[in-house]
Amino acid sequence: MDHVIEYILDYMECDVKTFQEEWTSGNYSKILDCPSYETIKSYCDAIKALNRMDGSFTGCTPMYFIKQLEQ
Repeated sequence: MDHVIEYILDYMECDVKTFQEEWTSGNYSKILDCPSYETIKSYCDAIKALNRMDGSFTGCTPMYFIKQLEQ
């Protein structure tokens, strides 16, 4: 399933950037308020479902992508 997860991660890259830009704009007090939150959450839920089969990928939540900005 790694190849499917990697495909999803590649596909969602543009949406992650949009999500991060929305968050860093300071216009939203919670990540739930960002317009692209539901899209990112859906990607993360799909990855979690696929990950149940082999458990090789960890750390896919909307907050994970926000924390990447701090690094």
